[in-house]
Amino acid sequence: MRYWVGAILFLCGAWFVWSGLQRRRQVMAAKAAAADGSGAPLPVLSPGMAIIGDVVPPLVCIVLAIVGAKVTFAYFVVDAGRFFSLFDLGGLLFLMASYGLWMILRAKHRPFAEPTSFNLKS
Repeated sequence: MRYWVGAILFLCGAWFVWSGLQRRRQVMAAKAAAADGSGAPLPVLSPGMAIIGDVVPPLVCIVLAIVGAKVTFAYFVVDAGRFFSLFDLGGLLFLMASYGLWMILRAKHRPFAEPTSFNLKS
């Protein structure tokens, strides 16, 4: 029973990685189809949303790294090994890292045409 939490966290992290890669594959296929003219044209993303999509994921990854370091530090300081194994800690850190990867993949591979101008009046 000791390793169940870590196993579940590793499975959740693996799902995040798989989901991000699937999204990447789907968006790249849609963009290729739109470029060939065989698919529907992609909608244009608002410049404000494009900026948010470029800025937020690195900030979230920095926060995840800080939280991961604090969780690891706290694990050893309070002797959490009595309740959770290192496998469980590794599962939590893997889940956090895979969530960061998932967010980066979803922000980088958007199903929208990139805005050509940042003129906010139009």
